[in-house]
Amino acid sequence: EARLSSDGGPSWLEWTVGGYYEKRNDHIDSQTVSANPATGDVYMPLRYFSYRYVETEVRQVAGFGEVSITPVEGLTLTGGARYYDYDKRTSGESYLTNIYTGSLAAPYTSVTAKAHGWIEKFNVSYKFSPRMMMYATASKGFRPGGANNIPVLPANLIAYKADSLWNYEVGVKSSWLDNALVINAAVFNVDWSDMQTQARTADGLYAFLTNAGKARIRGGEIDITARPLRGLTLNAAVGYSDAKLTEDQANSSVLITASTGKKGDRIPG
Repeated sequence: EARLSSDGGPSWLEWTVGGYYEKRNDHIDSQTVSANPATGDVYMPLRYFSYRYVETEVRQVAGFGEVSITPVEGLTLTGGARYYDYDKRTSGESYLTNIYTGSLAAPYTSVTAKAHGWIEKFNVSYKFSPRMMMYATASKGFRPGGANNIPVLPANLIAYKADSLWNYEVGVKSSWLDNALVINAAVFNVDWSDMQTQARTADGLYAFLTNAGKARIRGGEIDITARPLRGLTLNAAVGYSDAKLTEDQANSSVLITASTGKKGDRIPG
């Protein structure tokens, strides 16, 4: 990641621009081997009941920028945007059929998921004094999609999309008694869509990711720092969140289970 930020320009203007690059490779081995029924010791050399591997390669590039202006004293307006483009390739192979677990041998397969788009951020803040500021912000986030490498998975469930959310927040930051007391507080609302949900195949053997459901998370938090004596600092914080599904975590191939939920339920997990 590289950034370029303003320095020494007009006092009413600040800006940042930058670029980002990510390259990540993962390799996972999944093995089932037999063991001595009397001692539990694994036989050597290994006797495989099943063996499969999954590899994931991610490439992501992004460009971003943010501008803050102060049109009048105390008031700051901020806007930012980020453009992203990623490829996520998932590949793998299953070498053995295991009659005990029901896992199947499957040839090498490779699926690539791609996406690009924008995420945005907006913020308004106002300083009532050098020791008190209120703000309101709206910002978007996302998590890249991908593909499952499961031998028995239907074609329509192999790839899954990115999920995303919007966060809306209002808060205050304040300092009192010559910085002997600092109080910060905020309330927030998060709207989460196309949730990446873990489900299981009908035979119960494999877990996979798919998109199902929406959610809303509301809450608030407050933290207090007090310095009653020189050298002594006391901190306290409390937060509350109410996270509920606003849509069933299900689709045509994913049924409601203990790991998913229905509209109105608290978010599973």
